Formats: sequence, C-alpha cells, structure tokens
Amino acid sequence: QTNARTNKSVVQKSEPSQVQQDDIESRSIYDSQLGVEDGSGATGTGIVTVGVTPDVQTWVNGTNNFGWVMKGWTLMTDGTAFSPSETPNISNRPRLRVLWLDQGFSSASFRQGVDNYTNTADTNLRQATPDVNYVADVTAFSDYHDAGGTNTTESLLRFDNIIGGGTNQIPPGSLIHAAVLELPSVGNSCMGNGGRFYEMLQPWSDATITWNTYGTNGIQPDDIVAAATPSFAAGNSSLNPLVQGTINTFEVTGDLQTWANGARPNYGWVVLPWVGGTDGWGFRSSKWSSVVPGYAPEQERPRLRVYFTAGAIALPANLKPLVVSPTLVMVQFTGTAGLAYHIWRADSLTSAWIDLGSATPDGSGNGSFNDNAPLSATAFYRVVSQ
Repeated sequence: QTNARTNKSVVQKSEPSQVQQDDIESRSIYDSQLGVEDGSGATGTGIVTVGVTPDVQTWVNGTNNFGWVMKGWTLMTDGTAFSPSETPNISNRPRLRVLWLDQGFSSASFRQGVDNYTNTADTNLRQATPDVNYVADVTAFSDYHDAGGTNTTESLLRFDNIIGGGTNQIPPGSLIHAAVLELPSVGNSCMGNGGRFYEMLQPWSDATITWNTYGTNGIQPDDIVAAATPSFAAGNSSLNPLVQGTINTFEVTGDLQTWANGARPNYGWVVLPWVGGTDGWGFRSSKWSSVVPGYAPEQERPRLRVYFTAGAIALPANLKPLVVSPTLVMVQFTGTAGLAYHIWRADSLTSAWIDLGSATPDGSGNGSFNDNAPLSATAFYRVVSQ
C-alpha cells in the first residue's frame, strides 16, 4: 500500500547499468504492477493498493525475500512517486498487509481455464447499443455516461457450479472463513473510477443478455433484479484516487456464505458505475486470451478463492411435495450433503411428533425417506437436523 503523489507509469526508468530482469538480479517476469503499460489513466494523490499475493506466497513457500525492484514502463515519460519508509508521517509510509488462515481449512479456487474450471460467466451491457450482446468482450467495464449522454456501461460477473459435492466445489452448508475476488485491471484504459458490486437476484446468461433485458434503464439495484445495497466497491464516491492498474482484490465472504447456506442462489454480481464518474474502469474478463511472453492468459482472468470448513453449518431442510400412495409416503427434501436429517410425523399440528428415522442427502443435497406405514387419514411431516 503506497501514497502515490504523481501519475501514470511506475517508479524508475530502466537503464542497462541498473537492476536487470535476467532471472539473476531480478525475475524476468512480474506478477504485480502499478499503472498500465500504455500510460493511460492517472493515479491521483492518495493511498493506492497493489496486489502482491503471488510474491508473498512464494516467500512463505521458502523462496528468499529480497523485496522488489520497480521498473518504469518502456517509453513512458511521467513517473510515479510514493512516500518512503523514512517519511515523518507514519500513515504515509509503505505498508504490507498480509491476511492468512491457519492450516486445517479447505480451499477452492475458481479461474477460467485453470484446474479444468470452465464455468465463469461475464459480459458488458451498453446503453448506446441496448440490444447488442457483448459476451465475447475480453474486458469488463463500468463507465458512467458523459454529461447528457446515453453511453453508460455496466458489467456482469458470475462463477457457476462452485457449490456442490464434487471436486473443487464448496459443500452446501460450509462455514466460509474468507472469500477473495481478484480482478486484474491490467489492460489499456483499465484504470478508472471503479464501480459498486451488487448481488444479482435474477438468473442471466452471458450469451443472450443485453442492456434492454431488464428494461430500458439497464440493471437497477431495486431488490428485484439486483440487491439494493452493494456488497463491495472498487473506488469511492469522491472518484479519487482512481482504481489502479494492478490486480485488485475484494473481500466477498458475506455473499459466498449466503450462497453456501442456500439462502439465495448464486447469480453473481452486476457492476454499476459511480454516479458522476468521468473515467471508466475495467478488468480482464474470462475470455482474455492474448499471450504475453512468459505469461499464460489465465493469469489475467478473474479468480475467486474461498477458504471454508465443510459441513460446519447445517442447512435447514427444504421439503418438496410428498409422493403419496395407499401403502407409502415418500418425503423428499434438500439439505446439507452428508448430514443426517430426521423425519418426524404427527396426525395433527398439536399432536405428539414421532421420529420415523433418518435420511442423508447425497452429494447434490437431495434426500428422501420412505414412510412404509403411513397413516390412513391426515398426516403432517417435518424434517430436522440433529
């Protein structure tokens, strides 16, 4: 975290007599950056954050920590400065913040094209072309319209099939200790005012959705199409400083816990621009495919990392319609995979309840129990975890 005072580029220019990126003096490739290569966008003045998770993880794994060298972008002429560790104002000194969890928790990581994961959905919605679908866009943008204009851009992002009983999935009912969304804002014109992320409450397909899908005003945070309150935000309402050209990280634990609990379906997020913003903000989409020497394109796609304890929260059973015959009543329900639920029966709501037995939902959370001696008249059933 640094206090940037000028704009664009990074700290110093590369000269042959200085530190070389030769895998001897320093690495030949980088995993973190401040600003973007074409010099577009301005840092402004204020506290800016740079994501350095890959480097810190490497040090934790045993590689020597010799810090970083910051090299300027080739042919750029406007440097960036930040306050050093000797500055008298402690709050303006560089700070490294590291969040971690003790061993023993499970984890899952979702990024398009990595570990056979192929279920990211993202797209742009553009007011200026309201009936055009932009599923193939390689950059997702949030951009407020110019004065008097009708060219607002909104974006959508979702990681499908992350809750379940399969490999690299989060079991239903898991306790989410931490969830982090990483969005690489590393492309040309990606630095900007940012946007607010609202949980989507309606299903959508990135292959078909357009600006007009939910009406001529795009997606509104009305607690019908999208939540009325944002879950998290990039940037701030003052629009300064700009959201940086770096890998920006956002804490999304609350939404992941809601989805793991089954309280709401996972329909992802819509990114709505800050009102009055004049500089659009973007991040690589899951469709990014350009190859830079030394890098795989997957490194610059959105990533969701989740740390959890499986089965720590018992989902309340959700009863399905009973299947009734003269000799059998099938009680079907959904709940936490692998957790035993007890089925109770009574002949009236005020009568004593009898425990008929238990059933355990399968890996998809579906469970059923057969009452092979049903009552001849009215009966009531309930399913509870114990």
